[in-house]
Amino acid sequence: MTGPEEILAFWLDKVGEKGWYLQDDALDQEIRTTFQKTWEEACEGRFSFWLTYPSGTLAYILLMDQFPRNMF
Repeated sequence: MTGPEEILAFWLDKVGEKGWYLQDDALDQEIRTTFQKTWEEACEGRFSFWLTYPSGTLAYILLMDQFPRNMF
């Protein structure tokens, strides 16, 4: 399982603001490879406890809203 810290580090530090607005097939593939299983688990309701603290909530939003835009 990928945790909130890994999601935030990936999106905020590795991808960063410049990468947020670029169309990049390699980034899309990396997100699919790294986070799709976690996304599927979240769709099953496994990570609702992330919503109980701020950094978990931000990671959940990225996982459920932003990452599918890249994955699909």
